[in-house]
Amino acid sequence: MSDKSKIAWTDATWITITGCTPVSAACANCYARGMHKRLQAMGQWKYQEAFSKVVCHDNEELLSQPSRWKRPRKIFVNSMSDTFHRDVPFDFIDKIYDAMFAAPQHIFQVLTKRPGRMNEYIRRAPFDLPANIWHGVTVEGFKNENRIVRMLRNRCLVNTFVSFEPLLDSVKGVSLRDVDLAIIGGESGPGARPMEMSWVYEIIEEARRVGCAVFVKQMGAVWAKENNSKTSKGEDPSEWPEDLRIQEMPNG
Repeated sequence: MSDKSKIAWTDATWITITGCTPVSAACANCYARGMHKRLQAMGQWKYQEAFSKVVCHDNEELLSQPSRWKRPRKIFVNSMSDTFHRDVPFDFIDKIYDAMFAAPQHIFQVLTKRPGRMNEYIRRAPFDLPANIWHGVTVEGFKNENRIVRMLRNRCLVNTFVSFEPLLDSVKGVSLRDVDLAIIGGESGPGARPMEMSWVYEIIEEARRVGCAVFVKQMGAVWAKENNSKTSKGEDPSEWPEDLRIQEMPNG
């Protein structure tokens, strides 16, 4: 799989861990699970095990990959797993952070559905976090909006973001104070569930109230079908309502 990413809010992916297990509603149509299966069928070496088995690829060439990328880029860390899954030992996470420290030219985006374990790791780690390592949580709806609160309890974090993707329910009333970036996206792929436009506007309104950047990624497969989109995920901003064509990053 190419390291260049088609994900609109990042430039590249860096995958040192593969496999995951369900933790909430968003996992029902996990894109990584489907991608894992396809890459396994193609004989890709990182995907030999079943998706349900979390594998840490302790490979020196792989771990040093960001240092060999000289051009600065935004890098989504472990897009095919969760860096803070319980089956990932802290000593392996140490190696991931060492590799990020060794490549200060990049922005690293570490996204998790497990903020409790993320906080446990960072609080025990013998280092200060630089501004180029961002930490974020996925929130699909009001049932797991507490992930934001749990993330923000960790005062060691420098730049924080929330991925409201797939957005499956309203999060009206959620606070984005002290969050630097809100990413919003509808679900794609087989069995995709709809994203209501009112839910999107609720997040944007809160973000504007507290000065949080907003990145609307896609409208989702249901919207795309209902609106005869040229794309399967509804990811072409020119097709959206004008007031939703927002793709910001923190600090410009």
